[in-house]
Amino acid sequence: MSSSDVICERIHDGHGPRWERGGICVACVVEMMDRSDVSAVRKRAALVAVMRVAAVRELLYCEEERRINFISSLLRTLFNAVDSSLLDQTVQVLLQMTLDVPNQGLLLFILDQIHSRWTDVGGLKASLSSLTFLGKLLDAHPALSQTLTSSRPRVLECVCAALLLSDEEVKAAVCYVLLRIWSSAAAIQMLPDTLRQRMCVLLLHTLSNTHTTALTVNCLGVVKQMCQYSEVVCVLMNLQDGTEDPLPYQPLPLILKKLLLSAQDSLQVVSVRCVCAVLIHAPRRFTAAFIQADLPEFLLEVMSSGCSDVLLWSVFSCLLLLSEDPLFFSQCHAVYGMEPLVRCLKDTLGKSNTEVQKQGLELLSAILDRQPAAVRLFPTASEFTAVCDVIMAIHTSIFN
Repeated sequence: MSSSDVICERIHDGHGPRWERGGICVACVVEMMDRSDVSAVRKRAALVAVMRVAAVRELLYCEEERRINFISSLLRTLFNAVDSSLLDQTVQVLLQMTLDVPNQGLLLFILDQIHSRWTDVGGLKASLSSLTFLGKLLDAHPALSQTLTSSRPRVLECVCAALLLSDEEVKAAVCYVLLRIWSSAAAIQMLPDTLRQRMCVLLLHTLSNTHTTALTVNCLGVVKQMCQYSEVVCVLMNLQDGTEDPLPYQPLPLILKKLLLSAQDSLQVVSVRCVCAVLIHAPRRFTAAFIQADLPEFLLEVMSSGCSDVLLWSVFSCLLLLSEDPLFFSQCHAVYGMEPLVRCLKDTLGKSNTEVQKQGLELLSAILDRQPAAVRLFPTASEFTAVCDVIMAIHTSIFN
């Protein structure tokens, strides 16, 4: 369909030449979007023309009322259309309009319209298309995250409530929006305490009941970002078993331990990094919870089973943090872990990634330094000699 086709004969009479630019009738484009007798294919072609011809967009923007009416029409399409290509094109045009007209009032209008749609008829109707659009809107306008937490928390409350829906694609889109919020320090400063607490509970509930890898990864990404803030780490770690809660959930250490058993490298990496993000803030305060959940044992199992360099580096880093607590040694994790650690370090000698070797060597050094003298790590002299040989080989590999 050419640009000259973007005239709807049934409604074009009376629009007049002042509405046309390059064979495109702006008035037709605006009216077509709300008409049920116009096909999704024709609507999409009209929007493609809007994106392609700057003069058309200028005519749309020159009057505020016309601009607002067109945005309102696009938002109705966003909520009601089922054709995926039309939805994608609608999102593109909406985003382009917010970039062409950098107006805070326009962004607030869009947020208010979305909130109104979500809460129509007294029930939440957050859709995948609208949540996806909100995530892209936050990408295009990073400062909008602060606006959401400071002046539009009702919109965020609706976003969070969508985590209670059954559709895991919708929940993954929610997590993308939340990740954008938690990536803005300015936004988090304005986040109400009650909403922050609610997010923590909802994320643990979601992680305790996920069925898809995409949702699990997205959800863990939010948790990891939340762990940049000490006060949020305290909230997450102090939420104990919530089986009696209206929203049942498992404690964070048990959730992360479960994900280590998934045998999926991507999930294991993110879960280990979440543990590290928690421990970095206060190792002595939170290590006990992870050690009592037998996390070191599972980390050693992952190490022994063979894994990628990224996962191995993450495991070494996590064990290094856990070894700062004397409980790590009193539970004999160092004794049980010495053999798989040395074997794993031997395996790294054939690899070019010296960063993994350095991290493994640092872990080995920490264990040798912190292990209580009363508990022997090497029952025989030959085992001690073998460890020394590995240390020398790694040293040579790194510095030669």
